[in-house]
Amino acid sequence: MLGYLDPTSFAGGEMPLDAEAARSAVQAHVGDALGVDAEQAAAGMYRVINTNMAHGVREITVKRGLDPREFPMVVAGGAGALHACMIALELDMPRLLIPPTASVLCAAGMLRCDLQHDFLRSYVCRFSDLNGAHLQGLVAEMIAEGDALLEAEGIEQEARTHGVLLDLRYLKQYHEVTVPIDRSDLESGDLEAMAAAFHGEHNRLYGYDLAREGTELELINLRVRSMGSTEKPDLPTEALCDADPSAASRGTRRAFVPEADEFADVPVYDGHELRAGNQIAGPALVDRVDTTLFISASFEARMDEFRSLVLTRKEL
Repeated sequence: MLGYLDPTSFAGGEMPLDAEAARSAVQAHVGDALGVDAEQAAAGMYRVINTNMAHGVREITVKRGLDPREFPMVVAGGAGALHACMIALELDMPRLLIPPTASVLCAAGMLRCDLQHDFLRSYVCRFSDLNGAHLQGLVAEMIAEGDALLEAEGIEQEARTHGVLLDLRYLKQYHEVTVPIDRSDLESGDLEAMAAAFHGEHNRLYGYDLAREGTELELINLRVRSMGSTEKPDLPTEALCDADPSAASRGTRRAFVPEADEFADVPVYDGHELRAGNQIAGPALVDRVDTTLFISASFEARMDEFRSLVLTRKEL
């Protein structure tokens, strides 16, 4: 509808798209109700979708005290690269990173993850009444569980680590804070050191703590996190070449340019033929077998040595 996808080469040409059927459906179900044509309706749908996704990013950044303008956006999912620029514009984010495995980023990430097992035991008491010996016994049991699982998964002893965390809160508080603690503090029964770790984490999360007031702490849960370090595949790199992307050019496609609120003939590039160092000024489209990237008019892209596309906001 908006020209971002090539209906003849979607999924490497294995799944042709019926553009006319899509146009008829949008016109019948959206356009007619709004009194606009199918392309205008599709453009409106695109804007609403981008706004909703930008709101989701705000939920996990601004509402947690983080400024999205200070972070690059890592783009994932088969369709993520079609929306990323517009989400970044709405949030005033200056940079985006689109890995070569963006469409399967979670699966690719799993190949580089360590194994992790989390164990939890409820243990509700005032922190001042904590029975250190009992707590150490529970920790030892949970670590033994973690060791058994990691051994069954083929992780050597020297590649295993176990961390201890406590779910603590101020007495009568409604929510707890999970705090990693030093096992030596647990073994020595150093309640002050463990309490200091809680106060510090509470201050980091919420901007204040009640250490000076001497407010009583309450333990809610005991946790053990057992980690097994795994071998990581190397990330392939490519030597940088010049900025000219013309060898990957595949002509143009009529597509919607949101900043101009109109359709235009937009350059199209074969993402598999781009080389490290190539630069593309938006608006442009990059077609791959597994995804399509829309570089809006506000951004320019450069392929790095890992074949990730790094998008940077154009200077005004």
